[in-house]
Amino acid sequence: MEQVIRGEGRRMTEVRRLKRNELCIRHEIRRRKLFIISVIVFAICCTFIFTSLTYAFDNRNMTADAPGKCYRTVMIYMNDTVEGIAKEYMSEYYGSAGDLAKEIISINNISYDTKLIPGNYIIVPCHEMVSPDVTISME
Repeated sequence: MEQVIRGEGRRMTEVRRLKRNELCIRHEIRRRKLFIISVIVFAICCTFIFTSLTYAFDNRNMTADAPGKCYRTVMIYMNDTVEGIAKEYMSEYYGSAGDLAKEIISINNISYDTKLIPGNYIIVPCHEMVSPDVTISME
């Protein structure tokens, strides 16, 4: 009779050990899931913060660059050159059409001798006279 009880005791101990192992495995799976979710949330938060700071920094630079500065897109026509576009959109802000041409080249990431393709667009800076009660969009 003692052997039967001991056998039952061993079986009960083994069952308890298996249940404990199963619980440990469940807890480990939960911990891993929680860790993965935490890493994902952290990555999303870092991306949001970085994007917000970058956007704020870019906007601060645009407004601090020159009051009243804006940009316009200009369609390129046959035989247009950077110098010709600079002469057409020249303002008193620039000392010469050459200065505006240099900025157009810089903004559009092109070289001085790049051939302009008709139908494409080029970005040209403009400077507006701003009164205190008028706001110009810097988009």
